[in-house]
Amino acid sequence: MKRFSRKRKNGFISFGVMVFSFASIISTGFSTWIIGNETAETQINVGADDLIDLNEYFLFVDSPTIFEYTSNGLVKDHVISSASTDGYIEIPFRIDTKGGKIRDHLSSRTGFTLGTVLVDRNQNLDLFSVCSATEVKLAISAATNNFSDTDYTIVSQSNVAANKELNSSFDLSVFPYLDESLVYFSVRYKVNFNVTDFKKYVYDKLSNGSFRFSFKAGGDF
Repeated sequence: MKRFSRKRKNGFISFGVMVFSFASIISTGFSTWIIGNETAETQINVGADDLIDLNEYFLFVDSPTIFEYTSNGLVKDHVISSASTDGYIEIPFRIDTKGGKIRDHLSSRTGFTLGTVLVDRNQNLDLFSVCSATEVKLAISAATNNFSDTDYTIVSQSNVAANKELNSSFDLSVFPYLDESLVYFSVRYKVNFNVTDFKKYVYDKLSNGSFRFSFKAGGDF
């Protein structure tokens, strides 16, 4: 076990966030975040020029977060330990109908199925061969975009990893915020690394010490 106290540079983690439609009226949008990990604590830099959002309803204007790590492994409570093999990736987004009610855009008038895809963009690393998503949960609120651990109460119906993509779906067929125009979401992936040497099998295969992902979200309305 190592105590982590001095600064280390792990490069940048690039998140591309896209929106796609499951036979819905949602158009395609794209947004980009850069997350820099200068120390054990993830530092997030989001500029207005980095956001290109063409989607009328799904918005990606909040900052994603990722587990803390160094070349020697994952960090928990400022301590690097080979026993620490799991961490969280959290990706927030919103549905904003610009003043109209969400129910006005639903064919069922009661809810919808939400689908998400976490895409591995690491060129030299097959991420889902060295780690697995042991838990994928969703938090929703019409009041705030600040979520705690207890807010992640909706468990995904399915999680399928194939061809560098992790597909998940959530049953929101009884959606409690139909009369709202703005609703906040956050998907949290708990990933568990199954390697004995994090540096050899994970970190050394990253580009400039950076994990790279894109994210897709859409609804069957």
